[in-house]
Amino acid sequence: MNATLQALSIVAVPVLALLLPTRLIMRARQSRSWPTVDATVVDARVLGTSKGLRPKIRYRYQTPDGPHESDRLVVGWMWGVSGGGPERIVGQFPKGATVRVAVDPADPRYSVLLPGLSGHQLLTAIGSGFFATAMTLLAGVTLSGDALPVPPEKSAYVGEWQAPSMYLLITQDGSVRYHQVKGGASSSMNGPLKGFHGNDFKVGIGPLSSTFVVSTPPHRDGVQWKMVVDGVELQKTADQAGPLPVNPSSTTGSAAGGTPSAGARP
Repeated sequence: MNATLQALSIVAVPVLALLLPTRLIMRARQSRSWPTVDATVVDARVLGTSKGLRPKIRYRYQTPDGPHESDRLVVGWMWGVSGGGPERIVGQFPKGATVRVAVDPADPRYSVLLPGLSGHQLLTAIGSGFFATAMTLLAGVTLSGDALPVPPEKSAYVGEWQAPSMYLLITQDGSVRYHQVKGGASSSMNGPLKGFHGNDFKVGIGPLSSTFVVSTPPHRDGVQWKMVVDGVELQKTADQAGPLPVNPSSTTGSAAGGTPSAGARP
């Protein structure tokens, strides 16, 4: 996946994070005006969840299109609550009781025992807003993450470089592929070139980037081109590789001398 597609996928996340709770809040407010019908509680108990205690109330009701059964208390989600809340709700709607439930006229299968907007929807919206803001900031960083072509003065970096424990491919258009095995662990990266800082170069997208330390820049040693990256001496095996190598499955690790990286090994 190129940088543009990655950016688009990240942009879609905050958009959905805002649209979904907004739709739920609108439906919750509309539920106050839905028609109500009698329902019979067939199960009422308190359940323990990873988020705390939650009331479980199942009820049956009848509409002109037939019988229905549901355990929906509110529009959206009701997270676990603390204190006496679950017991209070179960006590309010005991098994066998006849209660009124609000039914969506557009979909009689959708009903709620507690119509209207609750604190749960508000908390969901606030949390989604924070999440969407964070993802939007990340998307902004990503959108500026297209690869930079290798400048003419750094053309010697272009090519396929190898050592027994490391592989590095740098193309003229700024695509970089890296893989290293060190101490029994492997680390890989496949991303756009972000630029050079002296002899060093940076690769990645936004926070998923790594700086490769070049202590000895590309130079000729007899007939062989060499350079030292992150303390490893590499030899150039091709001036410009053709199609990128096919990736076998790999374990993503952190690039030596840089920040944690993600990508695919050659």
